[in-house]
Amino acid sequence: MYNQLNHQNLISLCSKPIFILLILIELLLTTSLTVNAAENHYTLSLQQYAFNSNAGGQETWALRMAKNESWEISAFANEYLRTGKYPLVGATYDLRYKICGISCPIRSFAQVGGGFSSAGPMIELLWNITPLWLFRIDFATHIYVVPYRAIAWNYPFWLGLSIPF
Repeated sequence: MYNQLNHQNLISLCSKPIFILLILIELLLTTSLTVNAAENHYTLSLQQYAFNSNAGGQETWALRMAKNESWEISAFANEYLRTGKYPLVGATYDLRYKICGISCPIRSFAQVGGGFSSAGPMIELLWNITPLWLFRIDFATHIYVVPYRAIAWNYPFWLGLSIPF
């Protein structure tokens, strides 16, 4: 009983630090890339919540850093989904396809990429809208590849803020 309680406490203590570690890794990458930011149009986005009508919403977090028309890297966590006793966490690298770029008041990109998660390898399909270069709304699908099958999970209306730099 004592070991089980300590193990559960350790699990609950580790879920947020794992996400914070992913954020720090991404911030380190961000600072190394800001040298040419003015001419390359980078964007840093923080997303917090995804609405999902049948699940009553999802407590999700994502930190995303994008080069305007080329790529985006992200770290994410989903408190609603669990991999064992841990929340689902992961990181992705996406290629971006401009629908309406940095000069539009309502920017939009389609993205496709892959990465890894606590559930295993994954694929991300995403379409985002960023009105007034600040408010980010994503429609994302994650496909987690686990032994013997693939599991798709949707993030409709994944909300956040973007800061262009």
